[in-house]
Amino acid sequence: MAKDPRGRREVTAEERSEIIRLAVDEGLAPPRIHEKVPRDTRTIKSVLDRHRKEQATREGMAELVRQAMRAHHDDLLDMARDIKEALVLPSGLLEQPRDPVAGLSDGPLYAGFTEHLHRSSLWQDLASWNNASARWQRLGVTLWERFCFGLVTESGMPFSATEERDEAASEERSPCWLWGLQPFIADAAMRLVRGEPIPWPPETPYCRVVSRTGQFRISIGLLDIAQIPRQEPAGPLASLARAWEQLTGSEEVRELSGDTFPGLDSSRARATGALDTLILKRVFGGRCRYCPV
Repeated sequence: MAKDPRGRREVTAEERSEIIRLAVDEGLAPPRIHEKVPRDTRTIKSVLDRHRKEQATREGMAELVRQAMRAHHDDLLDMARDIKEALVLPSGLLEQPRDPVAGLSDGPLYAGFTEHLHRSSLWQDLASWNNASARWQRLGVTLWERFCFGLVTESGMPFSATEERDEAASEERSPCWLWGLQPFIADAAMRLVRGEPIPWPPETPYCRVVSRTGQFRISIGLLDIAQIPRQEPAGPLASLARAWEQLTGSEEVRELSGDTFPGLDSSRARATGALDTLILKRVFGGRCRYCPV
């Protein structure tokens, strides 16, 4: 029979289990336990003290693991929120939609995020978003360049998107009211793509060209309406009208409004729906390399 260094018989596993059971389940004190287990009360107290320390250690470790797991999931939730916030539809024709994981994919946590969600439809939705975003950028730039080229071709004057004055080249510059037209034209084109009405009457700070009884009617900012006979277009205003008419009927506008913008919108809705589910559940399924257990 095993003995401790002092020559006393060691407490067996069966005795230890019985002492703990009597103390925990039946609430007996060491003197009462001594009546059922023939051990000295000091030995019984020693067994119970060791049990309490081991239990406290286990509970402490369990709490540490719970806190670590909670913090890990909070980090994953923050990443889900960051991705969702990056899914913003373009507000302007020349605005490039962001890749929602740009700046996140290089960090170590992103690998864990993907491991937790390796079966999620989120990745397909984000890929659809990025594909539509690339088409948007290509078509938007092409559309704007087409308009600028059309204006230069129609008017025979260089088109300026700034308000800077160059006295030396003033004779070659387009009229002052053409300076700084980029935000007006780009905004009006964006409204065409979204199928929104372009503000009218002319005091609204937008550009609109409408065909009425053989005339173009133009309003840019606070400028007065200009009426130009369609049959006899002349001067920069007519050039602007014809360039705008070419833009509104272009294949790029039809593709942006009929396919690309709806594609961005639908992929965003699907991706944000999947992310909202993760955020509201607050728990990520599966495991990753950074899970505490």
